[in-house]
Amino acid sequence: AEQAVMSRERIEAAFAARLVEGLDEMFLPKLAEMKFIEDAVARVGFTNSPPKMQKWRGPRGSKTIAPKFLDITNERRQTSVNIDADAWRRDKTGEFKKAIDELVVAYQQDRLDDVFDMFDNGDVAGNTSYDGKLFFANGTPHVDGESGNIINDLTASEVGALNVGTATAPTPEEAVDVINGMIGKMRGFKDDAGRVVNRDARDFLILAPSNLSTIFETATMANTLAGGETNTLRRFNIEVLTAPEISGWETSGTEFAIIRTDRRKPIIFNQETAPEIIVRGPIDAG
Repeated sequence: AEQAVMSRERIEAAFAARLVEGLDEMFLPKLAEMKFIEDAVARVGFTNSPPKMQKWRGPRGSKTIAPKFLDITNERRQTSVNIDADAWRRDKTGEFKKAIDELVVAYQQDRLDDVFDMFDNGDVAGNTSYDGKLFFANGTPHVDGESGNIINDLTASEVGALNVGTATAPTPEEAVDVINGMIGKMRGFKDDAGRVVNRDARDFLILAPSNLSTIFETATMANTLAGGETNTLRRFNIEVLTAPEISGWETSGTEFAIIRTDRRKPIIFNQETAPEIIVRGPIDAG
């Protein structure tokens, strides 16, 4: 009996350890604010921005920081495997440990797929953000207080560098100009109090289809460009994530996103409970 119990504990420990490693390896925490709330429907609160500084006017000059709320409904999912306790104990080649790794990867990928779906449908009617506008807004831009129009579905009308020779295969030099132009546009965004919010932005993640990811990697990692020109993107910390799961982008080969990762994330992701593994196996009588 002791051997079977030890096998169960080892399986659970292996799964838990691999899961923690997986959290660090996946990109989800860079894309989303991770919340852990034990409710079927979670009410997540956030606030508007604090007011600008002004000349002293006493208490009458104060303004209220108003709360805003989103209700997030949790969805139950599962993936399960049966592992014989004796087979686990006698495994000399590590095949069962590899299976545990694959189970964790499946769990992590499922969560990442939810985020990819949101990006894929961010400009589709009915998929709105907290302000009732489409997540990717152009024709009906986001407006919050004194922010002015915020357009995050960018075209060459907003960022001239997006007008490249071949949209599905820009040169690394064109890609550098595109990324600089989009970051520059992002740095002009203002909060509801009218303050620039991305002036100090340094860390970014690019979600890209397969045909653009290698080009963007070259554009962000090269120290020099054609003709020996210094790569101005090297002043930023930029990661590139190939995301063929975003099927609409993969089909067009021209759509991608740049996300700031060193402050508030664009997505709130709630998880109600950690995954649970149930182990069944023969228990020795002696």
